[in-house]
Amino acid sequence: VYSCNICGYCKSVCPVDVDMGALLQFSRAARMSAGVHPAALHDFWMREMEFAASEGSFSSPPKGKTSCSYAFYPGCQLGASNPEHVLKAYDFLQSKLDAGILLGCCGAPAYWAGDEAQMRANIDKIKKDWNDLGRPILIFACATCENLFSLFLPDIKRISLYEILAAAEEITPTRAFPEAAVFDPCAARGDDGMQSGIRTLAGKAGVQLEELREKNRCCGYGGHMR
Repeated sequence: VYSCNICGYCKSVCPVDVDMGALLQFSRAARMSAGVHPAALHDFWMREMEFAASEGSFSSPPKGKTSCSYAFYPGCQLGASNPEHVLKAYDFLQSKLDAGILLGCCGAPAYWAGDEAQMRANIDKIKKDWNDLGRPILIFACATCENLFSLFLPDIKRISLYEILAAAEEITPTRAFPEAAVFDPCAARGDDGMQSGIRTLAGKAGVQLEELREKNRCCGYGGHMR
């Protein structure tokens, strides 16, 4: 149960559509509810989520406004590892759109731990912040965030940052490599807009792309694997 990435790959290749990951996720939630879950596997990530959803959270419409049509939701990991990417992306979005910002955690640590109570509390907080911003379309940089919003907050309209960047004529990506393959994360499975946006940006940069034999494999981060 706790060796599963909850990545959905098994269902995507199963000839009879068995979703083993959903069964293992159900087991995690049942063990959490019964108080017999291995807390040590999830403790660090749950504390990180608590920070991202409280002291590290922030929401604001554009300066001088009380609501917005769009809001950038970069996710907690991009801001933690590359805050300059969040700032530059937000500057670009503000120049193009009526865009506010919503910083927080999508709830992935709670979901992967099977902590349904914490997941529900986080969803309620996100929904309140979203309503306070005027119910904007959310712009996602993170495939995991966008995937969890599609599962738990389907009434919130979503678009990938990479779709917007790909459609912007003034964006000229840097050609980092002459040839490359795109690693589409498991959370982007079925998200055609995100996947095509990435390929468009690579094409604009003059990168020759080769497709991987198997797409949407797990990077190993998901599910708090042991």
